[in-house]
Amino acid sequence: MSATSPLSLLNPAVVAQTEAWRERFLHAEPFRYVVIDDFLDADFAQALLREFPAFERGNYIGDDGRPGGKSTLDRIRGLGPDYVALDEAIQSPPLLDLIGRITDIPGLLYDPFYLGAAPTRTATAPRSTRTSTSTTTPANAGTAAST
Repeated sequence: MSATSPLSLLNPAVVAQTEAWRERFLHAEPFRYVVIDDFLDADFAQALLREFPAFERGNYIGDDGRPGGKSTLDRIRGLGPDYVALDEAIQSPPLLDLIGRITDIPGLLYDPFYLGAAPTRTATAPRSTRTSTSTTTPANAGTAAST
């Protein structure tokens, strides 16, 4: 997906309601936070979901050397052209400034390592033992910020 502005990858309603998100963030209890559902443009989110890799492509070996239930990928730009566009948007001054306005945190910096935010997929347990199943991708995750 090609975009002329990093903010064009976002849901236009998110950008239009920046001040409302800011108010929610500043007045949230018991601490400041905001969850923004449908943060990305719906078509762009679907494109990310289509490009999201299978569980086995990521790092799913735990610290004990055995396969675990969580698979992470540490090179977001290697996931496809839409992930390159997402990475470029995330590091752009317009998007960093937007998030900074919402959170009242000026001068936000891009984290090229995505520490704590790498693309992650969790394994699906057999139906008889499954307690929960989730896939967290930029395409379906709400965006949360807290201080």
